[in-house]
Amino acid sequence: MCCEENVSAYLDGELPPEEALAFEQHLRSCARCRESLNQLQALSGAVQALPRPSVNPWLTAQIMDRLQASQTVSDLPLTRLLRSWGLLSLLAFGALFVLFGPVILGFFSVVVKDFFLLASLVVKISRQVPPGAVNGVTGLALLAGALVAFYGFGRIYATLSQEELIS
Repeated sequence: MCCEENVSAYLDGELPPEEALAFEQHLRSCARCRESLNQLQALSGAVQALPRPSVNPWLTAQIMDRLQASQTVSDLPLTRLLRSWGLLSLLAFGALFVLFGPVILGFFSVVVKDFFLLASLVVKISRQVPPGAVNGVTGLALLAGALVAFYGFGRIYATLSQEELIS
């Protein structure tokens, strides 16, 4: 019968009536369980006596603004359309992927291949340049520029593919 769960359940009023009566009888003869019950009662009283934290009004306003912004996104016409059409929207996206899948996959294969080429070039160059803050910042700037360039090339590739000027 000695069990912390029984003490806690008894204190919270979660034991069925017959088990609660049996536990009360056990409490009369078990000093260990009585001590556990007293400690839990003291802890519960101390927690209830703690002051309630105050809420910063600025933080409340920030949280409410973010919640409203997320609701705004979910209220966009496309979002509502996708939510209301369900299976039909999945079929439409599937049809678009079947029609334009080769172009999309071709674009991603070019971008991934060129990205790995760029990454290997950066690794080779970084082994030849001495470490330092200036070289690190310069390397990050060049890497960011390369990523922007690849994005631009990807857009050009996608446009040329749509116009069927390249395959």
